[in-house]
Amino acid sequence: MTPVERLFLDQKSLQSAIEALHAICTSPEPPLRESLAQIRWTFARTLMRHLQLKDRVVYARLRNHPDPLVQATGERFRREAFELYARFEQHSERWTADAVAADWQTYRAMAAQMIRMLNDRVAREEAELLPHLDSAPDLPVLRTEQDHNWAAAGWKMRAWFGVDREEAIPPAAISPPSEARAAPARRGLRPRPVLPLPPSPPRSPRRV
Repeated sequence: MTPVERLFLDQKSLQSAIEALHAICTSPEPPLRESLAQIRWTFARTLMRHLQLKDRVVYARLRNHPDPLVQATGERFRREAFELYARFEQHSERWTADAVAADWQTYRAMAAQMIRMLNDRVAREEAELLPHLDSAPDLPVLRTEQDHNWAAAGWKMRAWFGVDREEAIPPAAISPPSEARAAPARRGLRPRPVLPLPPSPPRSPRRV
């Protein structure tokens, strides 16, 4: 499988994760706490993996495209990705497992808004960004200085969603407040060490 084929396959996985989150948020009653935590974490994990793949397969190639206009398009989408992910992080931190349980209806509305935003992004990528890969140089999939550490908030998200307790988060995985709140454009300028994605949680649903 080529890197581009893997990218499009991963894009389908992301769409499936979005659909699973949307489906559970259509219910007027909250689902099992553990079920929602698993679906939210699966979505977040898939999104982080996909953004990393975009860095190495899409943006790296378009950065070296012979057409300056295509280079500019790739850079615009790359910067937009920082803004989108920052909004997703803020949404995730705001809507912890306890916050969702306390106000399911508002969470549903906010999650639907976020899902529409992501679907719009996917549609624009397919129309304006990904077609340029056909004329881009075929570069090896390597980590570069331009790559962003999308997985840096992974452990925190697991705690926010209710997958892990706060005390279970490795101290090294917690960023200082100033870094966690840095502006998206600034955060994209200096790469941080890549943390491995946490393992998927065990499935043991219980009702709350």
